Amino acid sequence: MSMTLAEYIKKSAEKTPEKEALVFADERVSYSELEMRTNRMARFFLKLGIKKGERIGLLMPNCIENVLFFIAVLKAGAIEVNLGPDTQTDTIIQAFKRVEISALICIKTRVEKVRKIVEAFPETLRVILDTELQSSLNLPNSLITGDMENENPETLPNPGTGADPALIQFTSGTTGEPKGATLTQKSFIYATKARNEILELDENSSILNVLRLSHSCGKSLLFDALILGQVMVLSKGFVPPSAFLKTLVNENITIITGPPFLFEQLLKLKNNQQVMEQLRSSLKFLEIGLAGAHESLYSRLGKAFPWTTIINRYGVTENAGAASIMCYAPNKLPENVGTCGKGTSVSFLETGRTAKSASETSPREICIKGTTLMIGYWDDLKKGRYTDYQNTGFYTSDLAKIDSSGLFYIFGRKDDIINVAGEKVAPKTIEDVILQIPGILEVAAFGIEARHNDQKIGACFYAKNNIVIQDIRQHCASNLPSYMVPHVLKASNKDLPKNQEGKISRKMLREEFYHL
Repeated sequence: MSMTLAEYIKKSAEKTPEKEALVFADERVSYSELEMRTNRMARFFLKLGIKKGERIGLLMPNCIENVLFFIAVLKAGAIEVNLGPDTQTDTIIQAFKRVEISALICIKTRVEKVRKIVEAFPETLRVILDTELQSSLNLPNSLITGDMENENPETLPNPGTGADPALIQFTSGTTGEPKGATLTQKSFIYATKARNEILELDENSSILNVLRLSHSCGKSLLFDALILGQVMVLSKGFVPPSAFLKTLVNENITIITGPPFLFEQLLKLKNNQQVMEQLRSSLKFLEIGLAGAHESLYSRLGKAFPWTTIINRYGVTENAGAASIMCYAPNKLPENVGTCGKGTSVSFLETGRTAKSASETSPREICIKGTTLMIGYWDDLKKGRYTDYQNTGFYTSDLAKIDSSGLFYIFGRKDDIINVAGEKVAPKTIEDVILQIPGILEVAAFGIEARHNDQKIGACFYAKNNIVIQDIRQHCASNLPSYMVPHVLKASNKDLPKNQEGKISRKMLREEFYHL
């Protein structure tokens, strides 16, 4: 039987009680404090009558309490449903109703948002608030976080098993209604071990987590740090480069994980030689994930940080942690730059379905198998519909090409494919060509003016200097088939809009520039 996250934390608390486990701004929590505080919280949940398998909603930004409550939920045998406070209120209410939460924990969240959510549950709902929210809302039968400080800090006698459902992670909903992927601790723990077989990090490492803890990748980084007894430095999110670099230096960060946008920010500081020298002693890994990156980003990072290993990470919400990892040796990028690898030791990739009209050389859908996959979508599980995804595989909607050695190259998503005069076009193909132009920092291509299942191609770009649109069009015409040349090109005077995970939002661009 695999260990639980609680058991790993207890082990670290006994071995290195004073070692820092969590850092957020000026707040620092040691492993012994982490053990005691989460024990108190878990006992408080049990006193409230929270039973094994009940769903507890969390609504708060990245903060120490976000981590503490998650661990306490697991120790109490309950299931966490964590939604970021920036999520639309109606979306939050619908998600919480679908999973039938029995308790709601709100910290540092807007008063009106909390009020609307609580009002959506006319039945008695146990609500735990911070002191400020409590005084502003004055809700009957609500509790404040301070109520649990006097609970017994000793370890709970039965923290559950790693095979029990641990959290319900909702997908982004960009391709339809958000789905609640149900994941176990065991899946995350296996993913952590598989990742570390490649990276060989130890308890002296420090992880900088700039991702939302309500996102699956942000959650997997939390498991990575606490299972290995490391320090997790938590950020509020995508901070300005100056603050970002200050954290890297002051906290001796070993590894940083994030979308391409994050590393573009990091590159802005490459000319600060004094700080770069300070980073040489600690920073070892730059892990790119959550979205595809152009080959030029790898080369620019390699030149700016020649002592680091650059990692390409691939995974989906339904898979705990990274499904595949590819490491590029320091200061030496191979010809196969851009591949996400073949999979980890416990999660592997296969080629799956493709359109009937497509040839055998066409990109094919990625299918993931292995122990890191979810046990199912919540709506299916509560209806008694079970699918053995770990053995039968989960089709991701991500398309990939595979070379002769079996390495996967992400090509795009099925839902992003643009239909142009009977041809299927992946936005990434167009974006990669436009990014070859010096000065282009960001670009996004997408389908517009859909008629009879046919579309035109639109593209929006952001450049650090004035670039003539006609020059971009000529460059595309020289490097792409005629049907792939964008029909509409527009320049942005600022960074392209991002969603909460730092990915460029094609949907927002369509709405902003084309009013569709």
